[in-house]
Amino acid sequence: MKHCDAVIANGITIVNQLFKFCIAGLLLSSLHGCMTFSGDQLTDLEPIKPVISPVIQISVGAFTAQFDEDSTLTAAAAAGKIINDKIIQNWKEQGYISDFSSDENANVLANTQYSLLLQGSQQDSSSTFMKIISALTFLIIPATIETSYELSYELTEVKTGEKYRVKIADNVNTTTWLLFFPAIPFSSAGSNTTFDRFAEHLYQGFVKQGAFQAR
Repeated sequence: MKHCDAVIANGITIVNQLFKFCIAGLLLSSLHGCMTFSGDQLTDLEPIKPVISPVIQISVGAFTAQFDEDSTLTAAAAAGKIINDKIIQNWKEQGYISDFSSDENANVLANTQYSLLLQGSQQDSSSTFMKIISALTFLIIPATIETSYELSYELTEVKTGEKYRVKIADNVNTTTWLLFFPAIPFSSAGSNTTFDRFAEHLYQGFVKQGAFQAR
């Protein structure tokens, strides 16, 4: 009888220890953070002085997106819009454009001089094995998702119908790790760098072809 009581007591102790371990692990994992890191396919370019700052209309065309969680057409359209928004915001900050409208907005600006169409793809890839290991270790071992962008933009001058095309590609790595919790305020730094490069390479690519010039 005493032996049985001792076995039961030991079992309860082990269960309590496992419970405490799980609680501690969950608390630790709740303090995780993530960081984004820019790719190396594009270099930094110095902004240039614009000749004109036109009004443009932006839209998303044949764009596909492959995510771990959601690969629907709706998700792809939303991803394309996010890309356009980031690039167009950069252009506005640099003075490359004066205003813009989007195809989601019924009030297209009457003085639109150019239309910009996004096509291409965005694809997430990651190691399932590493994601499992990271989860089992409560993010002590980091997990990384690589997002690859293959973007093709077509710019059309409304008045003449002349078209310009530029292709750009790069990637962003997003790493989730327990030790990145203090870096949360800087988590988008790598992603922002990549999209700033996209915007600058895209604009200067169009300018080299003769776009955004005084007529």
